[in-house]
Amino acid sequence: SYLFDIFMYSADKPDLNEWADALLETLRQDTHGAWAFVKKLAGKTGEVSGNWLRTYLVDCPDKASREASVKVFSAAVTSCASVDTELKLLEDWSGAFKEMIEKIFESQ
Repeated sequence: SYLFDIFMYSADKPDLNEWADALLETLRQDTHGAWAFVKKLAGKTGEVSGNWLRTYLVDCPDKASREASVKVFSAAVTSCASVDTELKLLEDWSGAFKEMIEKIFESQ
């Protein structure tokens, strides 16, 4: 939560890539940690201001923050996708997210 709720909002992000890389490696090595992260990420998609996916993949004007977010999100999802029981949940969730993004762009 710190990386996405606090650090990414700071004007000065001196170690952004190091933070993202450390989290990325942790998520790749710890499937349970990746599952917990994706669960939190999915839960936040229902929030308006706390929706990390929308905030960092659609609305964020800062290229470095977008790129760091993509690395972390994809590492977590990839790690979870290696667990068969999670794969179906990820497919359903990604379909719902796609629908949400389509609605956002339709309303603009």
